[in-house]
Amino acid sequence: MADQSRSVLQDALHTGMNRHLAKIIDSVQEGIYVTDRDRRFLLWNEAAERISGYSRNEMIGLCCQDNILKHVDRKGIQLCRERCPLKSSIDDGVFHGPVVVYLQHKDGRRIAVEVKTAPFRDDDGTIIGGVEIFQDVTERIERESLLKEGKKKLETVLDNIGDGILFLDTIGTMTMFNSACAEMFGLEAQAMGSPVHSLSVRSPLRTVLSAVERLYRQSLNGNSCAVTAQCEGGRTRFRCWSSGTEHTTAPFMGRGRCNGCETFQSIRSFLEKPHEVIMGDRSFSVVSSFIEMPDTNDIWEVIMFYDVTAEKLDAALKVAGAAAHELRQPLQTIVILAGLIEKSSTNHGSLEKISNSIMKSCDRMDDIIKKMCEISRYRTKDYIDGFRILDLEHSSKKKHSG
Repeated sequence: MADQSRSVLQDALHTGMNRHLAKIIDSVQEGIYVTDRDRRFLLWNEAAERISGYSRNEMIGLCCQDNILKHVDRKGIQLCRERCPLKSSIDDGVFHGPVVVYLQHKDGRRIAVEVKTAPFRDDDGTIIGGVEIFQDVTERIERESLLKEGKKKLETVLDNIGDGILFLDTIGTMTMFNSACAEMFGLEAQAMGSPVHSLSVRSPLRTVLSAVERLYRQSLNGNSCAVTAQCEGGRTRFRCWSSGTEHTTAPFMGRGRCNGCETFQSIRSFLEKPHEVIMGDRSFSVVSSFIEMPDTNDIWEVIMFYDVTAEKLDAALKVAGAAAHELRQPLQTIVILAGLIEKSSTNHGSLEKISNSIMKSCDRMDDIIKKMCEISRYRTKDYIDGFRILDLEHSSKKKHSG
């Protein structure tokens, strides 16, 4: 049966039509060889010669399982006899690959090749052999290795930075975040590679990003972000270029559409300035930078989160302590003078009312000074014109101890 199948294959490979096909096969860049069911080489193209170093005259008639190419996988396990992808295609009749294996060149060096295999059938559908296509991917593997090594070094550097750093690619995927960022926002390792918009709106990271968005809306005096003529999204939202599923029908970032968009430039200008966000007991300064890739028109956003809780609290304590100290002396003087007025107001009811009013104000000021001396966390509240000031009531121990 094997001899009969081999004869059918040989006849097929040497007909006039297939001689032309063989010339075509010789013109491609991928290595191609054809075997019979016993994996005996019947066709070996020019690219196979170039990649392996073995000529077709050396290979035709030999068997794959003779281990001439000494194929091994990434772990160095021999493949030619028991784990051969071509044998699998001949046995089960399905395509296999692409998979990267390593062949041994005739000069002894190892070459990484990406392999795809398929069964070879006759007109009746009977498997009479196999076809393997392979290409040299040594340079690609080396580049990937260098990129992987570079990424590992970058991750090591980033993990030694105390501030949170998050990389978002063109479509809003969290391509990388350091350990500080993971700790700040409770991000699990498996979140790497997921769209930031896929996180729950209640997640700490989305909470902070949403707070920055609200600050941007406020900077527009309550007006929503207008759709410009250059923006093809139909409707615009904050970070519209990275919202992923928001824009399935229009070409956005990555196709050079957003660089000329007024909306994008407005949001980008806003994000490149630090903004303070309070989440629970913590205060963050959030600022973004952008990496432009002219070759692909991609623009990545790098978001940095600085935990300024301790700095803000320290500054509040110093200012409050100094203010409390300076207010004590004039307050004591006012209390004494109010007491003297009260004593001299025996027959003057109006003076007594003035004295009582002064004492009430002094008591209130004394309560404020006590709160200033009891500050233990940093809280702010809205003031006027978009400014925020220290919320003394919610920053003192007296308020949050109960």
